[in-house]
Amino acid sequence: MERFLKYKNIFNSTVDRPPVVSVGMDIKPTDATTISLGVKHINNENIKTLGSGPQADGGFGWKNLTVFALGVQHQLNNALTLRAGYNYNNSPIDEEHVFANVLLPAIVEHHFTAGATLKFSNTMEFGWSAFVTPVTSVTDSGGGDSFSANNPGVKLTSQQYGTQLSFKYSF
Repeated sequence: MERFLKYKNIFNSTVDRPPVVSVGMDIKPTDATTISLGVKHINNENIKTLGSGPQADGGFGWKNLTVFALGVQHQLNNALTLRAGYNYNNSPIDEEHVFANVLLPAIVEHHFTAGATLKFSNTMEFGWSAFVTPVTSVTDSGGGDSFSANNPGVKLTSQQYGTQLSFKYSF
């Protein structure tokens, strides 16, 4: 293994995970149903590469985020538990930094999830979950730095979906 130095100065700092502060609470309207509420703040601007502007500092110009979450879990019977959830936040990328983020289209604003767990016994269970994010777009206004001014109209569009299956065996 040797050091990769070809693009040594492509970012102005390390690309670390930003600090996150969160708080949440559960409400149990019945013994079988739990409603979870949460809010978290993601401090993207604290990470130099994410928060600084592309022209002056070589960054991406991401804004801080506040994410609101709502989840519901209902135990239908001893074997089957159902879950659903929703998250909302504003895009960290504004209309003046679209061109600089073409490779990082982190513009998801609405996030829907669903899932279930089926217990076969005290030691085995099967799980399924899925998520979808509706189509979200942002277009560069041309009113930002020179990247933006030279590339007005650049449009980012994102949609995500996925699913997973799991099997759990306790021993």
